[in-house]
Amino acid sequence: MALAVGGLWFSYINEAPDGNPNDGVFNVILKPNGVDFDGKHVRSASAVDHNGTYTPASGGKPDLITFTEPDPDDPMCIFTYTGELKTVGKDIITEKGKRHRECSGLDKVGDDDWVGTHTT
Repeated sequence: MALAVGGLWFSYINEAPDGNPNDGVFNVILKPNGVDFDGKHVRSASAVDHNGTYTPASGGKPDLITFTEPDPDDPMCIFTYTGELKTVGKDIITEKGKRHRECSGLDKVGDDDWVGTHTT
């Protein structure tokens, strides 16, 4: 069964969720196919467009979410956020989440730990 991933996702980099997302908030607007989405990633100083995909669980593999967006500090770089999804009550939380930064086809910075949370 597909998860309800549309809406606001709080984003945390290199820290556990504490109610104050240190990486801002993703607004996920699902496309009619229910797997592709876009929207804005709002941080305290900026907002950037993002796009991504939601892959429902199948064949023993968990639900997966992926966001891609330009790095607001370097137009030659992109961020890709990925995480497996688990449900806890009415919340959806990423597990094994990573934010990867790539610049002009070359890895410029290693992965950060990432946690995204969404309340349905």
